[in-house]
Amino acid sequence: MDFTTTYLGRKLKNPLVASASPLSRSLDNIRRLADAGAAAVVLFSLFEEEILHETRALDQYLTFGAESYAEALSYFPAPQEFYLGPEAYLEHIRQAKAAVEIPIIGSLNGVSPGGWINYARKIEATVRAGESFSISHYQVKFDRILFGHDSAKRWMAGEISIFDEENLVTMLRPEKRLYVTHEQPTTEVALHSTWRDDIYLVLAGYDEEKQEATFSAYVNPLVRWLWIGGWMMAAGTLVAMLPLAPESKKHKSFFVKNAPRRSPRVEKRQKSVATMF
Repeated sequence: MDFTTTYLGRKLKNPLVASASPLSRSLDNIRRLADAGAAAVVLFSLFEEEILHETRALDQYLTFGAESYAEALSYFPAPQEFYLGPEAYLEHIRQAKAAVEIPIIGSLNGVSPGGWINYARKIEATVRAGESFSISHYQVKFDRILFGHDSAKRWMAGEISIFDEENLVTMLRPEKRLYVTHEQPTTEVALHSTWRDDIYLVLAGYDEEKQEATFSAYVNPLVRWLWIGGWMMAAGTLVAMLPLAPESKKHKSFFVKNAPRRSPRVEKRQKSVATMF
């Protein structure tokens, strides 16, 4: 019997997915879950407070003692009590992926309005050839790494397949270049733009020993509509700045032409008054 299904755009051998829990903090537990038949593992959540820990710690030292009130804030967990920070969380994902063959899914928990969306739109993933990661509604698959050179530069490029659900959308090729004239590497961003959103891919690095590539991915919604709105505003401004002199002249000639004429008696009286003065 075929139990295959899809979850977050990934094909799974069965619908059994280990949800986010403290069990996924240990690599041994993740291996046990995979051996027990789990088709994927959702890691324990990374909280937005952990990502903002350094900023909040600095703010705490700067504002310590500025206010005091009777309500206790100790009921909330302190940032130091969180299990892992963002860098350690990404390293834990990498180790879990290397430990098992099933998909490893990260979990992000936001507290500010729209906070989780801001972090979910920017993802950095380390993958091997044939592996993929998700961002927004896209599935990003790393196909292979390419190396080359010419008279002006050396370059390294990643071939990427972008899927929306199971449909191939496009192929992208972000690059890193090292020009002969200077030793500072440059990055060539790969972009796919639609009316819905834009996806940007950056090749952050490649580890030849581990055969792993690191990509930064960004998804920005409605970028085309923002450009259209900007051009419409500019066009409206230009129309508003057009001179109205011909129209004013036309109206002036109309009023002069249709102005009531004075009678000869009134004109003669005005002339005699002018003569007296």
